[in-house]
Amino acid sequence: MLRLLIVNPNSTRRMTEGLQTMVQSLGPSPVFDITFYTAPSGPPSINSNEDAAESSDIVIKYCNLAHQSPRLNYCLDPGSGIDKTSNTVS
Repeated sequence: MLRLLIVNPNSTRRMTEGLQTMVQSLGPSPVFDITFYTAPSGPPSINSNEDAAESSDIVIKYCNLAHQSPRLNYCLDPGSGIDKTSNTVS
């Protein structure tokens, strides 16, 4: 089974929980073992380039993205900087 990490780069746990509920409503995946991640700090939502830069730094620091594949960066503008990690599925 492949591991899939779904990243919420902002610090709003409720947003991650909403996505988790939606994904789980689809039923168990025969292909992916899915893990959800919420940034431990930083902006509660990403509304500017500054928010995106701060979120990127936090996620990259706390979530060892280089060793997760594949990965979905949830609720993230393509110019956020998270895409500087490898194997990103947007």
